[in-house]
Amino acid sequence: MIGPPPAVRAILPAGALVLGQDQADPSGLAAGRPVVLTDSRPGARARLRRRAGRLGLTLEGEHVVLPTWGSAAFVVEDDRHVVGWLWDTLATVPPRARRSAPLVELAVRLGTLRPVRRALLWGAPGRVLVGRVGGRP
Repeated sequence: MIGPPPAVRAILPAGALVLGQDQADPSGLAAGRPVVLTDSRPGARARLRRRAGRLGLTLEGEHVVLPTWGSAAFVVEDDRHVVGWLWDTLATVPPRARRSAPLVELAVRLGTLRPVRRALLWGAPGRVLVGRVGGRP
């Protein structure tokens, strides 16, 4: 990962230290410093929360990057209601999808089920955690 995509950069706090999944945890961070942790692998929520704990961050926000980290068009709050709204509003069968339309329609309908949404959130292709070292100064 070479850095956050533009959609993610738009939500970063000023002066934030951005740490990607492959970067080592720094030591000696000043209290109150904004830190942004990113991860583009499935199951990143737990990894980011553990890392935030190791760094002593107070959580300010968690976001999901969609549709993928490499082609991020949306950065939404990591909340099942927000992601559900996004799915209900934007998920549709694309025009001219004649052959695959029944399969896509099935996927769109399955995406309205709570267990499927939980799985989608767990396996989201990109996550961003925003926090501050030791909370606000």
